[in-house]
Amino acid sequence: MTLHSEIRLCKHFFQVTVSYGSMGKQDLKKRVLEWRETTFKIIKRNIAFSTTEEIITIIGPRRSGRTYFMYQIADSLEGEFSRDEMVYIDFEDPFSRVSYSELVDLIDELIPDRGVLFLDEIQSVEDWVSWLRGLHNRNRYHIFVSGSSSKLLSREIATSLRGRSISRIVFPFSFKEIYTYEGIAESKATALLNRYLEWGGFPRVYLSTDKQELLSTYIDTIFFRDVVERYRIRDVRSARIFRDLVMRNLSQAFSISKTASFLKSIGVNKSKKTLSELLDYFEEAFLIFTVPRLSRSQRGIIQMPKKIYPIDVGFFQPYASFSESITRRFESLVAIELYKEALQNGTELFYWLSQEGYEVDFVIRGPKNFEQLIQVCYSHDNPKTRNREERSLIKASRELDCDRLFIITWDAEETVTHDGVTIEYVPIAQWLLGDRK
Repeated sequence: MTLHSEIRLCKHFFQVTVSYGSMGKQDLKKRVLEWRETTFKIIKRNIAFSTTEEIITIIGPRRSGRTYFMYQIADSLEGEFSRDEMVYIDFEDPFSRVSYSELVDLIDELIPDRGVLFLDEIQSVEDWVSWLRGLHNRNRYHIFVSGSSSKLLSREIATSLRGRSISRIVFPFSFKEIYTYEGIAESKATALLNRYLEWGGFPRVYLSTDKQELLSTYIDTIFFRDVVERYRIRDVRSARIFRDLVMRNLSQAFSISKTASFLKSIGVNKSKKTLSELLDYFEEAFLIFTVPRLSRSQRGIIQMPKKIYPIDVGFFQPYASFSESITRRFESLVAIELYKEALQNGTELFYWLSQEGYEVDFVIRGPKNFEQLIQVCYSHDNPKTRNREERSLIKASRELDCDRLFIITWDAEETVTHDGVTIEYVPIAQWLLGDRK
């Protein structure tokens, strides 16, 4: 049986369980009361949140720790609300199969006045949008919901809830979060960073001894559940070949046209439109993200090849050994952090390429101007490499009128000036752990 068939079979079984496995309101009440008495060991996430009148939707890659982020929120709110004013429900738990009226009755019993609702895996409820609207209309609760990216995409939330929600994305652990959790001495940060570059920050992967197998399983699950099933992909074999091509070319500019020609040469005849759509699906499913090339026109930004990065550096592991992909992992780690900052701050992230071939890895554009230009260079020992990186920054600086220039390296820390242009070399660990505002 193929993995795809197994997933479909499991999905069918789960649907049957949902239809006939309801244990009733009293069983769900017992679950909620048990949750209120439970203490969870949490690795604290550096994700901003607050109680608002809107529904907070927690989305992100599978297995990135959305549920435990809910637990963190619950702990953080205990100064404002007691646990007796909170209700947590996991809708994938068979004990939570109740009707909407039963749910409302239970919440009224457990939270007589105002309180906080944590509704996990809400997409398991067939009419989840109507349920959320009904609860929100009561104006009594701060509501936090999470769900699978295959059902709870940010653009669909905005449409379905009609301006009633704000999204927060939970990514795998950052290096800074793991470093803080471990509480190790600064002198040991390098060893931890090497481990992070190899295996990434997915919570179970970080704690497991079967890291390689887990990472491969995550990629397959995202592909089959969040892409193939969601978008009803019929030619699964061709889509999987394309996926593997994408994953083997991470941290590089990816040309749809060249890829279509290559696939045709091996007997996979897919249009550029189809491949472009597949790439969008991979991005919506949080398998990858893309960084466009900076252009003076919006059309140019859309049409030019984008650079592709994994949502977690561990996704290199099933496709390339650590030693052969270290420089690409290094650049991807920086890209992931900048991508998260761009989402949080409302800035835009590009790469820059001149007609002469000078390239800058990352350009950060704010609302009014270009804020930073960043090169990523694992080793700067070669004078030719150093000269190329610095010259590219200087040319981009003059064209874009930006004077905050950085080169992120493994361990170099210095400041250089050429023709009145200042460039800062920053060690990667310092950059990851510091305040980059």
